[in-house]
Amino acid sequence: MKGEHPVFRRGFGLGLVMALCAMPALAADRVSGSAESGYRRLSFSLDGAAKISATTTEGVLAISFGRAPTLDVAAIVAAAPGLITSGRADAGTLRFAISQPVKLHVNQQGNSAVVDLAPLNFNGAMPDLPPPPKPAPPKPVDPAALPEIKLRAGNYNNFTRLVFDWKSDVPYTVFPGAGKIGLRFGAPIRFDLSIIGKLPPPFRDRGGLINTSLFADVRTPPCVGGRRRSRLVKSRLESVLRDQRKRRRR
Repeated sequence: MKGEHPVFRRGFGLGLVMALCAMPALAADRVSGSAESGYRRLSFSLDGAAKISATTTEGVLAISFGRAPTLDVAAIVAAAPGLITSGRADAGTLRFAISQPVKLHVNQQGNSAVVDLAPLNFNGAMPDLPPPPKPAPPKPVDPAALPEIKLRAGNYNNFTRLVFDWKSDVPYTVFPGAGKIGLRFGAPIRFDLSIIGKLPPPFRDRGGLINTSLFADVRTPPCVGGRRRSRLVKSRLESVLRDQRKRRRR
């Protein structure tokens, strides 16, 4: 490329070999160098949390990691032969003497980062690293493959009792509301709610699967107490679920 400084063209193979050989055997962070189209790229593989940044001031390149890096300064010098001439470690920052002014481009994706060094007359692009692949979507739950809990229920003088016979402790939440009680359990399961349909009015029900949590609404019309009735049923449900856990621990 026209105007490109010789240090950006020469020594790529030697520099890469020297960079790899100069790394200490126990270093967790790693660096390699490559000669790209008109600029030189330092590629870092970081072990653990770190945030790379770089600046240049009066012939000094400073690369900061946000922590003490486990890199040999000589490995970075060798990764850009002729351009980086010497260096020293200063806590979480490595400082290097450079042989000419440069344009900088820094990019990081997770534990991979690059610091690109280009001559001032470079007009090309220094591309970012590709973003990491998106995590695979969660596997959909097949309701038919889930174990089933058969709900037990009974009417008493002033309340209706619902019994959920879980085989282990499962977190749950009770949502009281005007004329209804909502239950959400923190584990996927199939409910057999047929017993509620056999109870006399005023109770009716609906149920279903939302993501990995089931819900079952036990509804009471406002004419039988509204919010007061909801609070009573919530208290009874929480009491029953606590009693079930106590019996399982015995």
